[in-house]
Amino acid sequence: MKPTLLLPRYFKIIGFITAATGIIIGALFEFDDRYLPFLDYNSGYRSPPLVGLGGGDNFTDEVATTLAILGLMLIGFSKFKLENQQTAILRLKALYWAVLVNVGLIAILMLNVINFSHSTGFAVDDNLISLLLIFIGRLYYLRLKRKKQTSVFYLSYLPFNLVGKITAIIFIIGLSIIIGFDLKIGPEYLLYFILPCMLLWIWSKEKNEDADVELIRLKTMRLSVLINCVIFVVLTWTIYGVAYLTVQFVALISVQLVFVIIFYALIYKASKSDDKGPPITAPVMS
Repeated sequence: MKPTLLLPRYFKIIGFITAATGIIIGALFEFDDRYLPFLDYNSGYRSPPLVGLGGGDNFTDEVATTLAILGLMLIGFSKFKLENQQTAILRLKALYWAVLVNVGLIAILMLNVINFSHSTGFAVDDNLISLLLIFIGRLYYLRLKRKKQTSVFYLSYLPFNLVGKITAIIFIIGLSIIIGFDLKIGPEYLLYFILPCMLLWIWSKEKNEDADVELIRLKTMRLSVLINCVIFVVLTWTIYGVAYLTVQFVALISVQLVFVIIFYALIYKASKSDDKGPPITAPVMS
């Protein structure tokens, strides 16, 4: 498998500088209510943020989020000095592992009833940033330990995959009804149940999963994370107020949702190709 969707090595340096700048600015904004005055704007009224601290009509939060996410993406998806097939697989598995850990941590934070406001605010505000930090930490840990191979532990198909699918679909339909009909029910209450259900779904094997299916799984998760990061940054600059709060809550499950949609589409495509001709390997998503 050739390394794909990777930037030249020198982008890592740019990424470290960009990510560090964004995280520092974001921390000062969120925890000390500091913002950059030259990013003020007066072209229109913007609703005050409902999660985190405020900076009025100011782009500090947007700039910090954009710099942090893009910088971390540059670090995680830039080539190493020695980039080969083993490194490519290591990166894919580190990313999948990071998604599982991040979803689990977010689910625990959402259930922290004692300190509900703070833990929920962190989960909503920093979901993708924490995911990318865990991914980079895992990737460099494996590199430091000089592990040429690693594996992701998957739960068995029964009962975990089946239970996760059924319950997640039921709760997602419920969440869609709440958002679509603007019902006076906080979406975070359904997220309590959706997050652990989605975790079971993406953490467990398919009924007949082999090495080719796992490769499709790993590549699909990479694509899902990239899609979600780009879309989230765009929406950060285009949607404000209560609507942006909805975007943040949806972002808690959007990586998993995009993953399962693309994953099953590729599995279906691969099965159809098997019916028409000789066995094929996992589709290449370069």
